[in-house]
Amino acid sequence: MDTGTPKLLGCSASDAEEESSDLRFDAAHVAKNLAFAVKEIAVSEELPNRPAQIYLNVTTLEGTPYCIELSEAGYRIVGTAYDRIAPGENSNKSFESVAALLESISPLYTAAFGQALIHRLTAVQQEQEVFVCCA
Repeated sequence: MDTGTPKLLGCSASDAEEESSDLRFDAAHVAKNLAFAVKEIAVSEELPNRPAQIYLNVTTLEGTPYCIELSEAGYRIVGTAYDRIAPGENSNKSFESVAALLESISPLYTAAFGQALIHRLTAVQQEQEVFVCCA
């Protein structure tokens, strides 16, 4: 019985569903965890998000919009406007993480990430000092 789930080469229907779920989870996780270092980030509601391909709309801290494709090959820029795939603008370079992609296009992302890391490490250090002081 066909469940309507697209089959990936060498994968069962349940594998395709798991991959789809993983990509949706990855996209939601990226949007939540990188919101501090970009102006905007969201899963595209206009482009067709498929089991093996999801699109993110991102505006860097510099104010530059991008449409980013997430697939099993990684993250890559497919356009320089929200919800638009521009074949002439497609980057053939895929990145293992959206953080690596953002580091390559947004110096302000790199600075914001560094500041967030310093802030978190300082907080951990202060927690440890309180623990040692009061132990």
